Amino acid sequence: MFGYIKPYKPDLTFRDFAEYRAVYCGLCKTIGRKSGQLMRLGLTYDATFMAILLLALNEKPAAKDSETCIVHPVSSHLVMAEQVVLPAVAHMMNILACLKLEDNLQDKEKVILSRLLLSYIDKKQDVADFKRTKASAAVMAALERLHIEEQAKSQALNPVLMGEINAEVAATIWRYMSGTMRKDWQQLLPEGVRGKYDGLTERLADFIGLLSSWVYFIDACDDFMDDKKHKHANPFAFCSSEEELWLAADPLLIDLELRLNGMAACLPWQNYVEIIANVIRSGLPFTRMLVRRHLPRPRL
Repeated sequence: MFGYIKPYKPDLTFRDFAEYRAVYCGLCKTIGRKSGQLMRLGLTYDATFMAILLLALNEKPAAKDSETCIVHPVSSHLVMAEQVVLPAVAHMMNILACLKLEDNLQDKEKVILSRLLLSYIDKKQDVADFKRTKASAAVMAALERLHIEEQAKSQALNPVLMGEINAEVAATIWRYMSGTMRKDWQQLLPEGVRGKYDGLTERLADFIGLLSSWVYFIDACDDFMDDKKHKHANPFAFCSSEEELWLAADPLLIDLELRLNGMAACLPWQNYVEIIANVIRSGLPFTRMLVRRHLPRPRL
């Protein structure tokens, strides 16, 4: 499992870690059933946190079963039972994977592998359905703007604008997904929230957009030296050294972390409150420190 958005494990209680793993395992099994076994390889900490954010808004905790799996064939552990949130996140993963592979082809990166995987994902019904929507057209237009910005000369790069475009893409995809799952998910929300569904999804769109910007920037920092070497696009390409990189990136990342913490405090979480707080307040800063020091990111 990989990704940047994850808890700081030393501060998690045993119970919270078991709850986190139950969501991960439930999402993994849902992906296998809904999207095929190959797509399970693409499960990330980021997708798991997305599922936790949505499950945290449900009025009641989702059911769990004790199961084994291929990775743990002997010892059973808690697995989140499938319900509307997990398939929705699995579908969102398919859409994001498709966009990433198309971006690879545009940038001529990993061309053969990207073509093979894209031919597989493009056949998924949820991807085909998305591509016929206005949301898809808006996403493609935003990605084209981002590509133009990324190709600008180093001194003309505007990381803030690029982060905002990235946030716009993530928020647009979420708005589409929230519409497809509205009928089923709305019934799981607390009674006082059900009638404010549109307002809730907009607040989540802002939150998810900020998270996406944070991932975009931390990934750019992580790839900075490699992108410099191979002359790949990077929002911080105007920096001539890692010292300059972090002088530019740290204020942006810290500002996003503070804004996420403030927004998280205002959302009506019903479950997973401690896990969400751990990720925002400890997990993101810890990951930033690991990337800055070129240290491996430990698996949970």
